Amino acid sequence: MNYADKDIIINDFTDLIDFYAGKSAVEDMKSDLMLFLLELISANRAISRRYVAVAVRNEFIRLSKAELARRNTEVPYNGDICGQIYYTENIIDMKNALSKLPDKQRKTLILHRVNGLSFEELAKKHGTTRQAQYRLEKRAAINARRLLSGEKTSERKSASPESPYGTKTKYNTVLYDI
Repeated sequence: MNYADKDIIINDFTDLIDFYAGKSAVEDMKSDLMLFLLELISANRAISRRYVAVAVRNEFIRLSKAELARRNTEVPYNGDICGQIYYTENIIDMKNALSKLPDKQRKTLILHRVNGLSFEELAKKHGTTRQAQYRLEKRAAINARRLLSGEKTSERKSASPESPYGTKTKYNTVLYDI
């Protein structure tokens, strides 16, 4: 590919890159997308206008998500050191509480509340129903609140051998004494 072809491709997609850069709060979005376009051209992957347009859009989405993740982990400083320490301690407490949750609950809570996935998307991802994901996320939120307040999380109750309703077998079923 010669320089004239590169210039034509760059000129064709400058408006699209300007459009995406205008939608973003990221300062360097335009230069990042332009650099991505140049890398796409140099790797001979600019095979069609549609392919390049979709690739630029996907790169914009990836960069936007990366910026959002960076902002969510960044602790803003407002000049109040006591408030800053309190804010940082809250983040540490939240991370500790999340680490104590069961894997399914933690992943569902983070995917829904942080990443913004809907219950339908979670259900497709995990092969369950929307209602099951809703209940799992609500249970995770309740358990996280309990952990943050110092309470112990609730476990599912099963019949114990000392149960007045019968005796527990090895298959977690209760044999009733009649």
